[in-house]
Amino acid sequence: MRSLWMAAWVVAGLSGCASAPPPPPVLPPISADAPQLGPAGLPPAGPQAQGRVGGANKDWLVYLPAAGDSVEGVAQRFLGSPLKAWQLTQANAGLTTLEAGRAVRVPISPPPPWGVSLDGLQTVPVLCYHRFTPGKGPTRSKMILAADDFEAQLKWLQREGYRALRTGEFQAFIEGREALPPRSVLLTVDDGFASFFEHAFPLLKKYQMPATLFIYTDVIGIASGLSWSQLRELAKSGLVDIQAHSRTHRNLSEMQPGEGDAQYRRNLAQELRHPRAELERQLGMLGVKVQHFAYPYGASNDKVLEALNAEGYALGFTVRAGGNAFYEQPQLIHRTMIYGDQTLDDFAGRVQSQRPLNRP
Repeated sequence: MRSLWMAAWVVAGLSGCASAPPPPPVLPPISADAPQLGPAGLPPAGPQAQGRVGGANKDWLVYLPAAGDSVEGVAQRFLGSPLKAWQLTQANAGLTTLEAGRAVRVPISPPPPWGVSLDGLQTVPVLCYHRFTPGKGPTRSKMILAADDFEAQLKWLQREGYRALRTGEFQAFIEGREALPPRSVLLTVDDGFASFFEHAFPLLKKYQMPATLFIYTDVIGIASGLSWSQLRELAKSGLVDIQAHSRTHRNLSEMQPGEGDAQYRRNLAQELRHPRAELERQLGMLGVKVQHFAYPYGASNDKVLEALNAEGYALGFTVRAGGNAFYEQPQLIHRTMIYGDQTLDDFAGRVQSQRPLNRP
């Protein structure tokens, strides 16, 4: 039903190109749909642009930068979020730095949020990692990725023009509220082992690429797990969004021996409720707000989805491979597993940001 509604919405939006022009333009206020991420997951705040507007119509304005202005600052001033700087870059032939007094175009009419073009349908790959180790692979277990190989993957993503997303941006795309850069990717890490902090986090900082950590709370404080002090450092960094992966990491789609239906439902609620409460109690002052859930082993069923909705989670993440178009079911987001025995060519083949449209 949601897919049919969204498809109709796209048709309506495209046919709207022939409709009557809108009223005379005004400069837009800060967008209510700009991703609201808080300190955990937001880039560092920069100075707001101080230049002047040279002219405007309903879709564009001409902006004359002042000394020291940045693309991110202009996006914050006119588009409501520094995360929308890509729209200015795209509108100005790849421009990433500004020159005082040299005019740039600012697209004040937001792009359609569906990612549909003549070239195809935008899909967002969500990559799923687990453990890390120093050095170069292959590793002793395919669930463990060597740090050198992870760095090679981050370099490849940057070289190929991908932008790593914050989770709030991805949610806004799935909900049909916000467009994304044409080559977008969401990096996620499951479980909450200390190797993420020791070997992957330094590389995320080096390349300034955000990621989402899905942690099950029973792992916190054990010998191989992250500590609360490490989680606080991750949250303070502005690069790691901390979300829920259950309390115990049990397979939520399977009833345990002796667990009747009523008890199963109560236990499901606890697996969803406890990690949110604990993470927000310990990290909420740092901006952590738990809205997204990754199913242990990627497994779910109708009762799990019912419980997820009842607890108010916005997105549920599986481990079914594939990219995500705008019409994906929010509780069944695709994720592609990245293994320690894969080559860089294998990795590149798993990162697909577009699929062709079926033409009549």
